[in-house]
Amino acid sequence: MRLTLALFLCSLAFGCGTATRAQDTDNAASARSLAPVGQAGPPLVVGTTIDAATGRPIAASLTAPDGTRATSDAEGRFPLRLPLGTEGELVAETEDGRRGRVALRPLVGGELEVVLHLRR
Repeated sequence: MRLTLALFLCSLAFGCGTATRAQDTDNAASARSLAPVGQAGPPLVVGTTIDAATGRPIAASLTAPDGTRATSDAEGRFPLRLPLGTEGELVAETEDGRRGRVALRPLVGGELEVVLHLRR
């Protein structure tokens, strides 16, 4: 328990261990890290795009800070593999102009789960 608390505090203060997470830039997205301590390899961002008005999943196009693109399916789910150290905004947009975004801190190996709430 103490080790878990110490790792959590370290991650908050110094960005080490499992501290890979996204920050909500406009209350339109949320994220949570699933990366275990010491996970190696390119980061995988997985997530869901949601219509903020209805709360239902929605298909959208996503663009990562490095220009990598992905598309969420009809259930709003998507995987996006990004290079180590990627940081900046992950943006989702529908054809009818709904948008959501989330700021990514520098990514380390492992998996990051995000939920983007798209608004007009």
